[in-house]
Amino acid sequence: MNNEIPLKFRLLAAGFQVIGAIAPIVSIPITWILWAITKQLHPFVDRSGKSVLNFQTSIALYIIVISGFLSIVCGAFPVNAIQSIVLFISYPVICLLSILLLSSFVLSIFATILALNGKVYNYPLTIKFLPETP
Repeated sequence: MNNEIPLKFRLLAAGFQVIGAIAPIVSIPITWILWAITKQLHPFVDRSGKSVLNFQTSIALYIIVISGFLSIVCGAFPVNAIQSIVLFISYPVICLLSILLLSSFVLSIFATILALNGKVYNYPLTIKFLPETP
């Protein structure tokens, strides 16, 4: 456990992670506001907030793209004409969306545990919207 970072800052960083685990897309504005208010308190809080915001925004973008693809595929074909093709394409996409949401939850819980130990988790497949300083 990293005792150099005070407990209150580790709890705050863990709170960012928990918010992301509960509601991936809705949590972006909540986390953004909390991070903007508290980022000056400690560098650990700033780094954790940026990491969480980058991950949550990336997940939201992936969900929007996958859902958009799914709606285009399902809306492009008449249901009665080529129903088997639509189902053949949509099932893997729905599975991909489910895996994305489940992995988002699991990674957020894992990052919460690391934040409580004073470590910033570098999420995989994350677009760096906010630059993270080491």
